[in-house]
Amino acid sequence: MVSPGFKDIVEPFFIEPSEGNAHPITATQYQYIESANIQNCEGGLGSLNYDLSDLKCWEHLLAGEPEHRRVVTGIDTSDKKTVVDTEKHLSVPPSWVEKLDISADEFEQRYPGNRRVINYKKVLLEKYSPYFERDGAVKRVKIFDDYALTKPLITYEYYKNRMDKMATVKIDHVKREVVEVFRIGRSDHLLKHVYSLEAPATSVEGDRTLEFNYYARLDHLAKLVCTPSSFEEYYTNRTDRLESRFACYTAPSKAEPKRQLKDIIETYSRNDSVPAKDDVWKRIFHIQDGTIELLYHYASNFVTNNKRSYIKPNLAETGGKILQIHAPHSLDR
Repeated sequence: MVSPGFKDIVEPFFIEPSEGNAHPITATQYQYIESANIQNCEGGLGSLNYDLSDLKCWEHLLAGEPEHRRVVTGIDTSDKKTVVDTEKHLSVPPSWVEKLDISADEFEQRYPGNRRVINYKKVLLEKYSPYFERDGAVKRVKIFDDYALTKPLITYEYYKNRMDKMATVKIDHVKREVVEVFRIGRSDHLLKHVYSLEAPATSVEGDRTLEFNYYARLDHLAKLVCTPSSFEEYYTNRTDRLESRFACYTAPSKAEPKRQLKDIIETYSRNDSVPAKDDVWKRIFHIQDGTIELLYHYASNFVTNNKRSYIKPNLAETGGKILQIHAPHSLDR
């Protein structure tokens, strides 16, 4: 309800909150006012006296008069204490608790003994003070499959103030998988590292997936997928249109314990400014055989693409010249 007396308002009226429209006091949808009103509303809201200064019809919710209706006489308004005492109507009892005085070191400690453990249903929550744990952990959440907390399912770890910018670690004890997430700021721009719990820390004997902040890297490397026998790189928005590079290795043996590079496969995106028959799609290097294959993009309405194969001949036979084996033409559909 908007009362008269301000902004040239002569009669009170209601503003409906659901629609924002003004309605007169006599509107039938309004039947009662939730207020400190001592008048009877049975005759409708239009029959009420809306002069809030009439204490016979309205009561004060709080002690004191509004600012525009106050008449202050015989009071020195320049004295703040006098003004406060004049406006004072209630005395709040003093607190029975002493003033808290926490030092900076105590505030940084966060928890008694720098550590707090909270037990939930099948969940164990551990909180640590900053810099208390050597690895920078500030929180650890362990989810279990039993009430005795002996069969872990998933562990979440949260870190701060680490040199390697590690933010969180998720350990899935069922899938035997670890997911590490890093903050922005690493020199290699690594964002995510996924690997198996059984993977050795300093060995290639394990599957790993690394994701990078590609637009901050000069080579625009976005993803790495490593296995014991292969190494795959994925790129984004490179000027040379390189999309991926796949390298596979031979299996180690007693005669040759070290893995030898076997094949390298590079794929490139389409360059619309070059005819499809001249636009390289794949480059395949067969290191063991000494051959190179070039596959070109498929042209529109063509079911085959151009292909060229090169072989590295014996230097004694050709004098070091590279031989082109064949270059078949594309066939129209």
